[in-house]
Amino acid sequence: MSEPIHDTVAEYVLKVLGYAVTGALSGLGVAMGWFRRQRIHLEDTMIEGQRRTHERIDQVRVEMQAYAGGQASHATDIAVLQAHQENNVSRLEEIQATTRQTNQKVDNLAEQMTDILMEVKRRH
Repeated sequence: MSEPIHDTVAEYVLKVLGYAVTGALSGLGVAMGWFRRQRIHLEDTMIEGQRRTHERIDQVRVEMQAYAGGQASHATDIAVLQAHQENNVSRLEEIQATTRQTNQKVDNLAEQMTDILMEVKRRH
């Protein structure tokens, strides 16, 4: 006995449909796996980028603090140098005044010596 042809065609259609559905589901699974791997890769890349960004921000923060500390140090150094300069100016003014007094005394002494020498010449 042979089976009716429509049963054979129905079985064939069911087999083809089964293969097609299996293939489609398999392809869908592969596609879902690929998309998942891509998402994971993107997340990993994003996390690595965030980590690098945070490291760079921390590095810039440290550099800024060092710069600010250096600026404070420079300001202190400048203030000390200004104080030294003011002290030096004051000391130089004192030296200048003392030098003027000494020059005046030397001039007076020179006049006295000249007067003495002229008196000694006149007496001789």
